[in-house]
Amino acid sequence: MEERIGLIDIGSNTIRLVIFGFTTETGLNEILNIKTPARLSQYLTEDTKMNDEGIEVLKEALRSFKKVADKFDVQELHPIATAAIRQSKNRDDIIKQIKKDLNIEIQIVPEKDEAFYGYYAISHTTDIENGISVDIGGGSTEVTLFKDKKLKEAHSFPFGV
Repeated sequence: MEERIGLIDIGSNTIRLVIFGFTTETGLNEILNIKTPARLSQYLTEDTKMNDEGIEVLKEALRSFKKVADKFDVQELHPIATAAIRQSKNRDDIIKQIKKDLNIEIQIVPEKDEAFYGYYAISHTTDIENGISVDIGGGSTEVTLFKDKKLKEAHSFPFGV
């Protein structure tokens, strides 16, 4: 029996849904990978609160992705948010609204974890043993230093493209 898992990456510029199928025979396989532009960081006010228009853009994207996940019989849906939501002073209200209106529970990726994931991807998909990685996102920039494929330093800056 195939288990289906959906991941939603709520970034500052785009929101992406990736659906994986898993069986003990074949392991993990990507079934679907779609994204939509959201530009959530443009909806942050000067005092770093996401305005109502931005929250509606987020809701609409999540509503659409939830429908897709349902059509693909996804058993688990894991939405994670990075800089645009993480930096929003009203992030707790956003998370509560999404839970109430869509029954979707968003998890916030801490800055250090976001930096780690970039390093992890590089160290596990390339032969590079020593280096510095720079991941410039829409609302944050993560920099890591690794030696002998081991993370030495990581930092996330609260600015992106």
